[in-house]
Amino acid sequence: MRETRIDKACVVATYRWTALLAALALAGLPCGCSRMKKSYVLRTEFSINVGFPAAGWPKDIEKLTKAEQDAMRVKGHPEMIHVWWLPSGDLITRSTFFRMQREPEGERPGSTKLSWIYLSSNEEVIFSDASHWRTQPLSDRLRTVCEVGDPQDVQYRSLPGGEREEKWVYYNQGYIYRFVGDRLVDTDKSSLPPLPNFLTR
Repeated sequence: MRETRIDKACVVATYRWTALLAALALAGLPCGCSRMKKSYVLRTEFSINVGFPAAGWPKDIEKLTKAEQDAMRVKGHPEMIHVWWLPSGDLITRSTFFRMQREPEGERPGSTKLSWIYLSSNEEVIFSDASHWRTQPLSDRLRTVCEVGDPQDVQYRSLPGGEREEKWVYYNQGYIYRFVGDRLVDTDKSSLPPLPNFLTR
């Protein structure tokens, strides 16, 4: 009975992701491709929320903002880049991303704000403006995305007291992560059989 439920979930997720991947291709973000920006590369098969510093960036450190120059001198080159699709910096799902792309261009949220990620020290550098920056600890959700990418399925459940639990499913690896807010409360790497060929291009 359990295997039947898993099979149904995989079928639903496969159908959903097939539609989303086609939509991403139409939006200019084909899964499996790298989207090159001035400072970062977005590997969409891994994540649309975090990217990797572009090779050779920055070519001229003097062209960075004062805050970026100072942060780089103090912290060094970032290991990853957090792309802020929303002003809050909250992570988004691919379905949310595609819905945003369908909005009129003038109403579409931009992705101009970036923050720098340092996994080795578990820190994120936030740029308040062109002259000021600060560090904050990486949230459990953001660190999880940095380590294993965007989840392939997200399920929600209301908890007593008004909190909401998010269940992140990674069918390829057979991983399940549960979050309450930004806090990771459970990691399950054994109950879901991994499907290495899930979403194989």
